Amino acid sequence: MRLIAILLFAIGINSLSWSSSLSCKNVALSFPQDLSKTDPFDPVAKIDNGPYKGRILNTTTMRPIMFLPQEKSVYAQFGADLKKDLLVANFTHDAGEGTRHWIAKIPRDAVTKAYWLKNTFEIQATPQEVDGQTMAHSQMVFELSRPIELIVDQNSLDPNIEDLSAIANATLKDPVRIDSVVSSFEAMYKFAEDPIPFFAKDLWVIKRTIPAVVRVLSTETRLQELINEKNNTPDALSLSTINYPLNPHSLDLNSIFMNALSDSNRMGYSEFYHIFANSCTTRAYSWIDQSRGGAPSDQEFFDYHSQPERLRSLVDEIFITLDRNASMFDHIQNDQLQALIPKLRQLGPGKAVEYLLTQPKLLRLLLTNQVISAIPSTISENIKIRQRD
Repeated sequence: MRLIAILLFAIGINSLSWSSSLSCKNVALSFPQDLSKTDPFDPVAKIDNGPYKGRILNTTTMRPIMFLPQEKSVYAQFGADLKKDLLVANFTHDAGEGTRHWIAKIPRDAVTKAYWLKNTFEIQATPQEVDGQTMAHSQMVFELSRPIELIVDQNSLDPNIEDLSAIANATLKDPVRIDSVVSSFEAMYKFAEDPIPFFAKDLWVIKRTIPAVVRVLSTETRLQELINEKNNTPDALSLSTINYPLNPHSLDLNSIFMNALSDSNRMGYSEFYHIFANSCTTRAYSWIDQSRGGAPSDQEFFDYHSQPERLRSLVDEIFITLDRNASMFDHIQNDQLQALIPKLRQLGPGKAVEYLLTQPKLLRLLLTNQVISAIPSTISENIKIRQRD
């Protein structure tokens, strides 16, 4: 049996596929024996449904983590404490020799700071414009008081090895130490054969046909990726990124971190990406909401945004988003909301606000968690709502 199958069984998955209850339609995957792996934990797989059926996932950089069996005997082999540590495979870090994957020993309770990192797809003129951009990528950054230790370089292992004891023998005497880590929910638009053209990527992420993955990687590696993607310099990051700190007094940062790690391990590649219903932004909110016992109520969103000055700003953002993606709210099964959107578009932003202020029932359809959380330009307000004591 392949090692990946053993690990999937160990975390409670009964077939060679990750399972999910969050997405409307799951990705069907198969793991043919003839697929070439680069290391024992390489989750290389073939897509068995949708328009990309038959395509091979590119697992060179975009991998979910895998929890090693949470047993004292296994942890002891890697010099880890089951109560204090979490052992995972496929932690991503570039140690100066290109992107590599590692078995990592992660402290369970060492997060001291966390912040939401928003990255726009294009360089902006000012930091304020970064904050207001609708089209952007969201990810969470966690800083730790005790470092993550990268204890096994998976690239140094025989891809066909299946014995965890033999893998433990490759534990480094001097592990690589990481004190800042990113968790990022991303669309797998790169395949082993070739990437999806950008214009098609925008289309397919709305139609739920591209698998998604929660990557866990060092902040150093992630920031370098962002620089490389824009063919830019570190100084330019200030014009394409913005941080939103999370309040450690009102949110459990360690719980949020563990939620993100568990999500990556549980989901694998089993869910389709959707730019509004299952996106980088909505997923990050879910990690926060799990830690606080659930999402804020629709009443909390209504109370915060129904004031005229906030409503004007929000409706402006909704119109900007609708101009880019007319099907923005298609995933929300509410006939009244679906009828309201064309009416608002016909009125235009200014008149739409005045109309909504006279229609409280319709206003409540719009000012909900499901609608507002889908708009990346409202991140700051959404975090404020979630951090209320």
